[in-house]
Amino acid sequence: MNFTPLFICRLLKREPVTPWKELIDNLENNPFDWVVDRFTVDNKNNKARFWIGNGYSHFEMYPGGLKIPVSQRYRVYKAVNEIQAALFKSKE
Repeated sequence: MNFTPLFICRLLKREPVTPWKELIDNLENNPFDWVVDRFTVDNKNNKARFWIGNGYSHFEMYPGGLKIPVSQRYRVYKAVNEIQAALFKSKE
């Protein structure tokens, strides 16, 4: 059985959705689905990963090593900080 990636199905149905945009939206909207460690931010469900070890000017998405456009890097930086804040608030 062939499985078509979800973002390709969405491309066929409506406006273009790039894989990094979909993940950044998920990062902003579902912070508890992500785990932050020293160098990466990992999605618990689909194992997608953002490499953040070199600062937000060098963000990359793994697997695939896709460079995230400069216009979207601040969104990742902000969302990663909000994940840490949400986890801190949930422990109180």
